[in-house]
Parts: sequence; C-alpha cells; structure tokens
Amino acid sequence: MRMPLSLCFLCLLSLSAPAAAEWISAHRWQQRLVVVQGLSSNAVAAALRQHDHALRERRMAVWLLQGEQLGWIGGAEPLAAPPTHGPALDSLRRALRKAPEGSTLYLFGLDGGLKGAVARPEQLVELIQAVDSMPMRAREIRR
Repeated sequence: MRMPLSLCFLCLLSLSAPAAAEWISAHRWQQRLVVVQGLSSNAVAAALRQHDHALRERRMAVWLLQGEQLGWIGGAEPLAAPPTHGPALDSLRRALRKAPEGSTLYLFGLDGGLKGAVARPEQLVELIQAVDSMPMRAREIRR
C-alpha cells in the first residue's frame, strides 16, 4: 500500500518541558495519540463518529489542543491527564511544528514519536491506515 507523502516522514519527538514529555510517556507502548490543533471539536466530530470503532480498536486517543486547553475528544479512553500549564503545551506545539505546514491532525505512535500528520478531519482515515501499515500494528493483529 502506498502512503501519501505527508505520512511518509518519520521523526523523533523531542520535548523540552517535562510535563508534556511525561504526558506522552504515560501513553508510551499503551496508546497512540492523535492531537488536533487549529480546529474546533465540531469540525472533527463527524470523522470521530465515523471512525470511532477503528480508533478504539487501534488504541488511538484523540485530543484537541485549543488555546491553553488540551482535552480528550474521542477514540480510546485516555490513560493520563493532559498537561495543563503553558510551558508544557508550548513544548507540545513545538513538536507539532515538525510536521508539514498546514497540518491540523497529528499522529504519535506507541513509541511516542510523531508518525504522521494530515490537514483535514476527513483525512483521519489516512492516520488510521498509517497505523495499519506499521509493523507493531501487524503484530497486534496476529495476537
């Protein structure tokens, strides 16, 4: 399967503020994170409803980063409370800037690394497909 160019990049997550790094680490090896930035929860609601089962099955928790708030909006139930103060959220925003310009949905893999990003909520399926193409997901399916 061929993935879109926006999903073909792989970069390591490097966060400077400990609270954001700790939040990502709290999910490490347990859950994949999708962070939505620059959109409202209403803008992604239809995509979340359409792909809810797929998100839960792949242990993908979807979070909305809006202003000084980071909150869970769908998919797998969250494992850890989000960071709630400015420096931690700023470090998360810096990590998101490593994705292609124009991205609004960002996928962090089980290892905590930024694995892909897409521009529109309808492209959430591309992030799901990116997870399905990962060797770790193939092992999960075999089990």
